[in-house]
Parts: sequence; structure tokens; C-alpha cells
Amino acid sequence: MVSLDNFQYSTGDEVNPSKEVRRLNQLQVFNFNNAQVRTIEKEGQPWFVLKDVADVLEIGHVPALRQRLSDDVVSNYPIHDSLGRQQETTIINEDGLYDVILESRKPEARAFRKWITSEVLPTIRKTGSYTADKPKSQAELLLMYAQGFVEMEQRVERMESTVTAIQETFTKRDEDWRNQLNGMINGAAYRAGMSYRDLRNESYRLLEERGHCDLNARLRNLKTRLQDSGATKTQIDGANKMDVIESDPKLKEIYTNIVKELAIGSLSGR
Repeated sequence: MVSLDNFQYSTGDEVNPSKEVRRLNQLQVFNFNNAQVRTIEKEGQPWFVLKDVADVLEIGHVPALRQRLSDDVVSNYPIHDSLGRQQETTIINEDGLYDVILESRKPEARAFRKWITSEVLPTIRKTGSYTADKPKSQAELLLMYAQGFVEMEQRVERMESTVTAIQETFTKRDEDWRNQLNGMINGAAYRAGMSYRDLRNESYRLLEERGHCDLNARLRNLKTRLQDSGATKTQIDGANKMDVIESDPKLKEIYTNIVKELAIGSLSGR
């Protein structure tokens, strides 16, 4: 094993069982804590088998997980199983991988993400694939590590920009909009003989139905991003579904219309 600080490059002479890498036909397979994750290079970019990533992160019901991901991060790919049969398998690109990691509540999710970003992806980008061949020189290895580190920093900067936009939701909340909707829900609930909580939950249900979204999943993702960005515990604990809705202009518009409809419906039902 050739080692340089925290970077390890397999020479094929020995294998770390938690990070084993091997080839299987067109697939490149590695193990993270004894869990198999198959990867594919497609158009020069790494893709990951969704089921394998979900298994590592203990996320159940893969079809539902697939529905929560946007189409631009998901694809299908023909893979041969152990019996030689070709089957269409759902794969996700790098952005999709981060989306799935953010959905996991498993403590190891952070370690998995760090390993992917600091070791696996830099190796794929610089060599085009996982390899068991030893670099020709230590200088080559240094160059690979430096280039990977630069790309990693650039990705972190992009992620920090996203997080900054999320945090601004807390400092620039549209209180007028929220107060207006809260007033309409309060009035509608009173006229309909319902509790405020029940009508609020019904409005969220309608939003998920019309907006094709999972508010609970988005809220978990929001809290994870806030935690990763160093937000205070008060900010993280205070994040709610209204923050999720307001941060997405499309959801905000749909939700506003839903609340108006509920308010009008309560008037007509008097």
C-alpha cells in the first residue's frame, strides 16, 4: 500500500476490507464497511447503483426514494447479474448521491460522504476508473492528490453558496406572507369547526400531492445542510416546513393557492 498522508492508493498487494475495490465486467465495485457499492463510468462521469447506496445508508423502499430524486440525477443502466442475465438498474450521478446521503439519518452517512469526496471521486476523475496499478512515481501521486483537492474545494464553495441561500431564509423570512396565510388558516379552521393543527396538516398534504414533494424529507435535508454549515442548534431546531416551502418559489406559489382555496371553501360551507 502506497500511502501519502490521508490519501491511500491500492497497489493490489493488500486490501482494506472496509474500502475494498475490485472490477466486475463493466462495473467497478468497492466495499464500505463490508457493504457493496457498484459504480459505473458513464460519459466520463461516475454513477452509483441506487440500491447499493440506499443499503449502505439504511434507506428503505428504493422505488419511493427514486421518486423523490429529480430526473436529471437518475438514469437506468443495463447490468448483468450473477447469473448473466441483463437487467435495467437505477443509477445516480454525483449530485444524486449527495441528495441520497442527505436523506440518511445513519451516523455513518457523514463518514461515507467524506470518503466518497476525498478519496473515491478524486481517483475516478484523475484515472478514469478505479485501478489496482501503482502510480509510476510519487510525484504523479502528489499531482493527483493536489488536483483532487482543488476540485474538492471548488465543490465545497458551491455547497457553501447553497447553504448561505438556505440560511438567508431564516434572516429574510417573508413574515407578511406567513402572517397572511396563518390568518387565513385560523379563520378557515374556525369556520369549519376544525383545529388549526388539523387544517394546517391538511394543507401540507395537499401541497405534497400537487407539488409532488415530500416535505418531511426536504425538512430533514434542510436541517442536515444547516448542521453541516455550522448553524446554531436553535436555528436547526427552529427549521420547519414553512421554511422549506418559502425557499422554493414554485412550492410557495402552490401552497398560497391551496390556503386561499381552503379559506374560500370554508366560507361557502357556512
